[in-house]
Amino acid sequence: MRLAVPTFPFFPRALLIGGGIAAMGASVALGFFNCPIAEYLHIPCPGCGMTRSVLALLRFDFAGVLRYNALGPIHLALSGWVIARSLWVIARDGGLGALEYRGEGRLMVLGFLVVQSGQFVLWCLRWFGLFGGPCPV
Repeated sequence: MRLAVPTFPFFPRALLIGGGIAAMGASVALGFFNCPIAEYLHIPCPGCGMTRSVLALLRFDFAGVLRYNALGPIHLALSGWVIARSLWVIARDGGLGALEYRGEGRLMVLGFLVVQSGQFVLWCLRWFGLFGGPCPV
């Protein structure tokens, strides 16, 4: 009995998209782009501190994770799952249609809606001095 090995006819397409995503992530992590709301209005936006939170997580600075954005690691995990699964499907099928066919696309969108709603609630609570107050800008 032969084991079926999946073929990836659209691997170059997925590689190109993945490279673009990696380049965008690296440019943000290295500080080439800053939040325009924090830059021009000098107030934290609902997602403020996300990059610093993830970088603190990579340094095992758990106090820093909570200080900057407690939902940063959750957002990172969700984003990693969505990106990895999407690139896999693109490499295999050439598009994202299979995600909708199996219902994963709806689950991904729902996950982001839940996390973003949590971000907004956390942002509002921090304006009232809870969870360490507003994220430093």
